Amino acid sequence: GTRVVVTGAHLQHGHALFCGFPDDSGSHLAVNASRHGTGGLACISPEIARPVHTALEVSLNGQQYTASGLLYDTLEPAVVAAVSPSCGPTDGATRVNVSGVAVARGSHLLCKLTPAAGELAALSVDGTNTAAGPSLLCDSPHMPIGRANLSVAPNGQQYSQPAPFHYFAPPVVSASSPASGPTDGGTVVVVHGSGLAATGRCDVVCRFGDLLAPGTASDLAGTVTCQAPANAAALGADLPLLVSLNRQQFSAGSALWRYTSPAVLSQVLPRAGPVSGGTLLTVSASSLEGGDDYTCRFVSLGDGASHVINASHSTADDRVLCSSPALDATASGEYNFSVSLNRQDYRPPLPLTMYSVPHLLSASPASGPVAGGARITIAGSHLAGGDNYTCGFGEGPAQLITLATFNLTANLVE
Repeated sequence: GTRVVVTGAHLQHGHALFCGFPDDSGSHLAVNASRHGTGGLACISPEIARPVHTALEVSLNGQQYTASGLLYDTLEPAVVAAVSPSCGPTDGATRVNVSGVAVARGSHLLCKLTPAAGELAALSVDGTNTAAGPSLLCDSPHMPIGRANLSVAPNGQQYSQPAPFHYFAPPVVSASSPASGPTDGGTVVVVHGSGLAATGRCDVVCRFGDLLAPGTASDLAGTVTCQAPANAAALGADLPLLVSLNRQQFSAGSALWRYTSPAVLSQVLPRAGPVSGGTLLTVSASSLEGGDDYTCRFVSLGDGASHVINASHSTADDRVLCSSPALDATASGEYNFSVSLNRQDYRPPLPLTMYSVPHLLSASPASGPVAGGARITIAGSHLAGGDNYTCGFGEGPAQLITLATFNLTANLVE
């Protein structure tokens, strides 16, 4: 059923025109030919039982055939087994690898994409053999959103049965949550934008700079979720954050991802505070820069209760500041305290004590000379648990502060 055109010298002569096609017995199968243009012949290839690779000859009188040795292949029908990727954006240019049976052998390799809805004409594009093996490469043409049927023709005429190929609107990334994470990777990133959960997506990935990470699209939220890969060399760098729905063509947009230091916390001051909350904590480490959502976390070693508080970063001295939360009066005890630069990845914790609100009962002596120097002993309840004892004399701007010590045995402040 293939229409074959033969060109050469002196083919304009003759009265009984035939093409002799090779068969599997080594002889020719003769079929009628017709004139093609001013110096060629055209004929329709016959059915042959199995693939043959030998010469095609012609006769101008029905008897003597040429001996040109022009090779003609009869091929088994092309069968598409796999298409990778099996989707692409509507603006086309997806490099599609088609594998299967007899898809990459032939004189005129073509891929044809036809909208499944049948509203537009099919578009054919040239294909090329791959160096890696028996597969065919072709670039998808522009086509509307939806399913298309992809077929291949080794000879530019007879096409295989179709395989599905899905078109989607080109995705656009607008932001991510969080927008930063430590260089050791593992941060779960939710990417926001348009067209990220398009129907027909086939291989979703995120790209952080030059590194790829598998992604999962949410139809309900219209987002893509992925884990940031480790990248120690990118510390402090703002890298483009992109998404691909076919692991080949990536999104538009200007979203950036910043890698921060995973350095451990060095100290938190003060190391204790009352359960009533409001203690301003100052946290230091070798580097706390570059975060996008600073938080402090307080985890009780007693019942495991966790409290997360918004924090701020001081760029002047690279410190994180946060206030301790107000807790239940019975929640005093030891806590693990930590800081996150992105509300997700917390540094290894430091110890912190949350003590019950102190209540003073007596001070002895209750008076002393204005020159100072009187040693005062203070009794009360809930005096234990502090890390920096002081006594305050007076109120407001005129208040005087002196250092104090806690006598654990006597449960007194002196």
